[in-house]
Amino acid sequence: MLALSTGRSVNRTIDDVHGDSATGIRVQYLPNKAPTNEGSLWINRTSCAGCTSVPDSRFAIQNTWSAARYTADIGSMSVGIKFSGRAIYVFFILPNFDASSGLVGVVRCNFFIDGVAVGKFTHDSDDSNQFAYNVLVYQNTTITDGDHVLLIKTTGTDPAIIIFDYALYTYDA
Repeated sequence: MLALSTGRSVNRTIDDVHGDSATGIRVQYLPNKAPTNEGSLWINRTSCAGCTSVPDSRFAIQNTWSAARYTADIGSMSVGIKFSGRAIYVFFILPNFDASSGLVGVVRCNFFIDGVAVGKFTHDSDDSNQFAYNVLVYQNTTITDGDHVLLIKTTGTDPAIIIFDYALYTYDA
């Protein structure tokens, strides 16, 4: 007699501040300091007192988001996410600042899984002065089941902004 066992697919959330809902592993943000050493490059809903024009945390998963403004003098900034599974989905909050506001409304980033380039995302502001929430910016459903590191990286010469909200990953229970 042949017995078949079928597992079920489960999604888990990795919040920008609270980390993995099951393991507690937190997201890593680099660099920690701005090039001028005047403070943290990465800000979030809990550390952005006095900031102007920030996302409304009521529309973010677990009421948190983490953001950084990239400039060429930084060289590279990244979000590192460890997960164990066979699929990953990444969600940002997208800024749509009016060009005359002087705020950066461009999002540019590349995605790497286990050191291999697997995709990129670009968003140019629609000048609506509104944030777009819960936007899927990357998905990969063809990953070999196991432990992985997803790196979201911004480099180059042009200013950009990243507002990371959360990721979901799928594993077989």
